[in-house]
Amino acid sequence: MAKKQKRPTRGRTYLLRHARAMMDQIESRLPGIESTAHSEQQILQIKDIRKRILTWPRSGANVSKERKKEIQKEGSCIINDFNRHLSDLDEKGPVLIPRKS
Repeated sequence: MAKKQKRPTRGRTYLLRHARAMMDQIESRLPGIESTAHSEQQILQIKDIRKRILTWPRSGANVSKERKKEIQKEGSCIINDFNRHLSDLDEKGPVLIPRKS
């Protein structure tokens, strides 16, 4: 009997308020990661994520529902890419949803 294929894992979609806070965490960690990056590929990934954060709209006000979902998905992709490729370089681990104190 053939083995059942797994579905490709899809990244989690975060609420905009959580995504904004997580983007701030990523922005504060990028300079430290950039100083410890060893390969050209890692430096290119850092530049790519920095550029994507700058172009990412921080607010979903006065936009349609479809555009708001696109903004959420785009932010989630940035966060997932950072967690997958760059979060271990500064030994602080992945960026997580901020908890209320």
